[in-house]
Amino acid sequence: MKIKFAVKSSTNFSSLVLKMKKQFAVIVAGGSGTRMGTATPKQFLLLNGKPIIVHTIEQFLAANAAVEIIVVLPESVMQQWFQIVSHFPFLQKIKTTIGGATRFDSVKNGLALLPNEGLVAVHDAVRPMVSVTLIQNCFHAANENGSGIAAIACVDTVRQTENGFEILDRNKLWLMQTPQCFDLEKLQSAYQNATSNHFTDDAEVFAASGFQLHLVEGEKNNFKITTKDDLQLADFFTRKT
Repeated sequence: MKIKFAVKSSTNFSSLVLKMKKQFAVIVAGGSGTRMGTATPKQFLLLNGKPIIVHTIEQFLAANAAVEIIVVLPESVMQQWFQIVSHFPFLQKIKTTIGGATRFDSVKNGLALLPNEGLVAVHDAVRPMVSVTLIQNCFHAANENGSGIAAIACVDTVRQTENGFEILDRNKLWLMQTPQCFDLEKLQSAYQNATSNHFTDDAEVFAASGFQLHLVEGEKNNFKITTKDDLQLADFFTRKT
């Protein structure tokens, strides 16, 4: 797997002249409230007065008002989604599709609604703290290099228990985040050619087809909300800003 570091979050793109391709975003919202301990799917839980997924969509629209967004949801929560849309009229322009049995299948369903030219970001609905700058940096990296994957360097000591509690070299380890942005035609090709649907993220699917990954410096606050502690922390940060 070939990986290159593409862009740091401090890069100033206002001085660059780039002919950007059309931008799309597939927001994967297939989570449940199991680990959160709630009956409400976690993407619909309130964060500072608004559903988590609404915060996430707002960030992408703030990064580029012209971005076309596809939200991928389980069929069982579609009615709840339409109730949310009724309270936030700007969501009416957002397209939706039903997810699959795995994350891979859900993303593939979302990609099927898109043309074969442009740039696409795949993002977790429950990462609402993603910044406008990070979204733009990932799109710019994909525009220049074919991919732009948000990731942060590992700073903790990591041990692998399988081989005698072996310490892994953290200088070679990266914690993958979303958004993960790609040339749309290449990502669609990677999904069509995939031999398994058990990939853990889109970067893995992309790399499995021989395409090169370019990492973009991610953000610590761009964490995935999966537990009540995560939700409380996100609530603190959103109220602070």
